Amino acid sequence: MGKVQTNGMTLAFTTSSWDPATIISYSKDGATADDVDNSDLSTTTARTFEPGVLIDEGTYTFDLHFDTTDTESLVGVADVATIQFPIGSPGNTTNATEVFSCYINNSSRTGGINELINGSITLKVNGSVTPTPESA
Repeated sequence: MGKVQTNGMTLAFTTSSWDPATIISYSKDGATADDVDNSDLSTTTARTFEPGVLIDEGTYTFDLHFDTTDTESLVGVADVATIQFPIGSPGNTTNATEVFSCYINNSSRTGGINELINGSITLKVNGSVTPTPESA
């Protein structure tokens, strides 16, 4: 498996015309399962648990340069997002992707004198993430 740098990563939306501009960095918090307490009256030393059936896929946060020629992202807007990763293995020609339904959970911007305007958006995953590995 090739090691991939984040240089060249893209984020696109299926229906929204909002362009996330230039990505500076991104993070994804881990998926989580609920803890279901299955202790009963026969439990003697410590409570016992099992994982819940439904998984919360979490959120993606993107730090980016704000593009003043584009409209501002709208918090609460639902869409389908596609993250395309740069190719990391020589000889491969198809990028790895992650596709997921989501909504913009929050959006912020900051800037100063003689600085680029930076911002961030957080996408709340709605359902499952569908990954596709890079390939030749």
